[in-house]
Amino acid sequence: MGPSFRLLQDVYGAAPYGIAAGAGVEERVGRLKIAPGLRFTHWAQHNPPASTDPRRSEIAILTGFSL
Repeated sequence: MGPSFRLLQDVYGAAPYGIAAGAGVEERVGRLKIAPGLRFTHWAQHNPPASTDPRRSEIAILTGFSL
């Protein structure tokens, strides 16, 4: 769990900061390591709120591979 940031040019009507939490596992297949995970991010509300308030919560599915 920790802070999350995004670039201002990627934001329209939302704050450039929020909080993120994630979980995952790491599995070894021979020499290959596979690490799937989930990350939940909740972006702060922009002040003042925009009339077209974007979705403030998102879930990302991530997968890492390493040798």
